[in-house]
Amino acid sequence: MGAAPGDIIPEERVRLLVAVDYPRANGKPVLSALVKPALAPDAPAPYFADVLAGLGWRSDLSEAKVAEIWEQQRTTAYALSLGEPSPAYQQSPTTRAGDRVTLALSEDQIVARFREHLRLVANGHSVIKWKTLLRKQGIPSSVLSARDQVRLLAAVDRPYVPGRGLLSALVKGEGLLTGPAPFFGEVLAELGWVPDAATPTVEAAWRAASGRAYAQHTGTPKSVPAARAAEEGRTHWSKLGTTKAAVVDAARRALIDAAQRQVCVGWHTLATAAGLKPTDLSGRTREAILVAVDSPTSPHGVLLSSLVVASEHTPLPYFDSILKRLGRPHGLRPIELGQVRKREQALAFAAHRSTSTTAPEERA
Repeated sequence: MGAAPGDIIPEERVRLLVAVDYPRANGKPVLSALVKPALAPDAPAPYFADVLAGLGWRSDLSEAKVAEIWEQQRTTAYALSLGEPSPAYQQSPTTRAGDRVTLALSEDQIVARFREHLRLVANGHSVIKWKTLLRKQGIPSSVLSARDQVRLLAAVDRPYVPGRGLLSALVKGEGLLTGPAPFFGEVLAELGWVPDAATPTVEAAWRAASGRAYAQHTGTPKSVPAARAAEEGRTHWSKLGTTKAAVVDAARRALIDAAQRQVCVGWHTLATAAGLKPTDLSGRTREAILVAVDSPTSPHGVLLSSLVVASEHTPLPYFDSILKRLGRPHGLRPIELGQVRKREQALAFAAHRSTSTTAPEERA
């Protein structure tokens, strides 16, 4: 990660590992089982039980039970890396040719795993075949019908909000290099999409939906509206002598430092950390940077963006938009938004608490 072990406090180490393995699903290995202290023999790390508790296991597991789970999870992870069948589905010992495979996962679990994988696809500015998406979850394509495909992909993007990116748009058709998959129109219909002036056709809707999906799930959007591209594109960053990734990294480090000092900061602090002036960054660009800072977190991770305040310690005018782009509850009333912001600040302070001296005048 480019950080020294001492840069990450024990509480943050556990939270990060929990985020890596979130959400839990039947048959999905806990990759944190592959992490062990340096120069130590193969055995559960001292903090592995805390990781399991963060993922939903009981917090009072015996050492023997923790070791048993650790061994099971390592075995599952190694099996999947070698391309062996995933425990995500089970076959009856008496299965004959032509028999249907019975899934051990519920539809909600399948949708959650699809959504998680498609976010990775979006982050990589890529697309994925339906069969490949199924194979990555250890699900044979023979167990799901064309109707199942449409229903599950629509569920990935529910609740449907016009103008928001659709992860289902990143599932491509067999043999197609670009353009909407043949079933994407059915997914749109399932979601309740209605053609309008901006997206009069399925292809136009696919282009907008995929572009917004890239913008919402990665730090460097692949296709965004012209106005946003002008503010966030390569030309903008090259003129400033930096890259968006570098600014995001500097902002994240500055916010972690602020959380450790238990303070809130303004944009001047983040800009200085990135070697820029506050006036170099527009409001839309600032919003995009904070979305990228918090994008790697799980839906239950802390929001470092909550520590950024406007003048006179007032909330950022686009905090609700940040919540929306991160898939969090949004569209809240001002008093509710303030409560969310205060709660997220408290969580960030708790996750990054250190012995550093707190500057009272900077606290919101």
